[in-house]
Amino acid sequence: MTTLTAHDVALTYRNGVDALRSVSIELHDHELVAVVGPNGAGKSTLIDVLGGVRAPDAGRVEFDGVSLVSLSAKARARSLAHVPQNLDSIPAVSVERFVFAGRYAHVSRWRGATDIDREAVVAALAAADVTHLAARQLSELSGGQRQRVLIARALAQQAPMLLVDEPTAALDPRHQLAVFELLSTLVLERGRGVLVVTHDLNLAAQFAQRIVLMDDGTIVGSGSVDEMLRLEVLEPVYGPRLHVGRVDGVPVVLPWRSLEDSHE
Repeated sequence: MTTLTAHDVALTYRNGVDALRSVSIELHDHELVAVVGPNGAGKSTLIDVLGGVRAPDAGRVEFDGVSLVSLSAKARARSLAHVPQNLDSIPAVSVERFVFAGRYAHVSRWRGATDIDREAVVAALAAADVTHLAARQLSELSGGQRQRVLIARALAQQAPMLLVDEPTAALDPRHQLAVFELLSTLVLERGRGVLVVTHDLNLAAQFAQRIVLMDDGTIVGSGSVDEMLRLEVLEPVYGPRLHVGRVDGVPVVLPWRSLEDSHE
């Protein structure tokens, strides 16, 4: 079993804000875990720490029992693929070249790229539905298109663990579903472990095996979809203006303006 584990990690920003406070979480292969919570809960910071993008001030992160900080950049890339919300800067390269860069952990400087590398890139472009964008410059794409290209690059890494930060924020409903269906396929058919940060409780309800609820830099709950998507669990974090129903037996959570609210 492949496992990514955070043990009591903590991180404080330079302004003194505690972004993470003694957070412990474990991700296994064959599992899709959705991390949810309000803005500022620490979700994106957690995924950065799990992916080695940020070093925690306290605690540790381990991949299969080995400290993440002890792994080389290539070894870490072969173990974990990280999909950020967006890029700090947009390189002047084509989509295909950008996705191909996801193979750097597998490509030897002596032998160069192989047919296996090229096939991995072709498959990643197709899986993320961006094959038709392969020749376009990254800078020419919309935010939603660029997000799918980021997913393609992570898929090209072929790492056993995938960490994805709000992948559907800039996508239309069709592509929102397509992204979560893709992540679910990686788990169910290819045995990957996927941790996805999302604000969409309803997509989490449809695809996650486990939901982790964060608030104020800490984990306040973790469990199955039915255990977590209940008013008594959600209202202390999100407030009282929610409605929880069911569609095809799956919980559905809506922000709801009651009649009393409309008369205030």
